[in-house]
Amino acid sequence: MNREDFENWYQQGLSDFNNAKKMYEIQIYDAATFYCEQSIQKLLKALWIKIKRSYPPKTHNIVKLGKQLNAPPNIISNLQKIAPYYYISRYPDAANGIPSEIINKSMAHDIINSAEVVINWIKNLI
Repeated sequence: MNREDFENWYQQGLSDFNNAKKMYEIQIYDAATFYCEQSIQKLLKALWIKIKRSYPPKTHNIVKLGKQLNAPPNIISNLQKIAPYYYISRYPDAANGIPSEIINKSMAHDIINSAEVVINWIKNLI
């Protein structure tokens, strides 16, 4: 792994979080939560590259990644909040309805806040 690998994952993770905030601003809350999850997934993989100096596992499980990176309990808690949105934000059967109708402003706001906590933790380690 090299610096470019880290930078690619890190910059795309930050871009995804920026997209999440933009989606929130224009009231597309399902996309906002999806981009939050994607952001955290990529930023955790960037952190993996930085710390472990190897390619991250091919997984979408951000809780598992967090645990393997020895994230503290408050970070794991935030990851557990964010993780379901990988599915809930996209699939009616996972959301028990239409994600764009079920995911509301309050839910998206909560996920954005949780993502910010995780992002700040990652930034402090990098």
